[in-house]
Formats: sequence, structure tokens, C-alpha cells
Amino acid sequence: MNLPERVNGKLPRYTSYGCYPIVYLTRRDNCLCADCATANDDEDDPTVIGDVHWEGAPLTCDECGEEIESAYGDPDAEKESE
Repeated sequence: MNLPERVNGKLPRYTSYGCYPIVYLTRRDNCLCADCATANDDEDDPTVIGDVHWEGAPLTCDECGEEIESAYGDPDAEKESE
């Protein structure tokens, strides 16, 4: 997935269909939340892609530390709680 269209100048946090959480990556594979990806103006490490975080543990934004939850949770966490 390329970068989604901005809405009111901001990259979206969720997909327009299904409200799936979007995680953004920079050229150097830094993980960013929507707010940090929108504000990223680093010409050496620009935000290059946004994609749904489908499954797994929450990801952490490398810029601000916000957790980005996955659409379907962490299947390994369910196994640990049993």
C-alpha cells in the first residue's frame, strides 16, 4: 500500500473501509503513528508507505511511543493467557 490520501492535511489513523489501524514506515523502516507520519519532514528518512497492521502485538511509534494496535489482536497473547 502506498501512502493513503490525506484528509484535512493529515494521514489517516484508520482505513476508510473497515476502520483497520494503519501503521506508517519510513525509508529506513522506522515505524510511525499517523500523527508522526504526517509531521515527518525528514528528507533523508521520509514516510514512504502506510499499511494495515493486521495481526500481532501492538507496534510502537518510533517517534512518540504511541502504541498502534493490530486489527485482529495478538494470537500469541491469547495462548499465553490459557
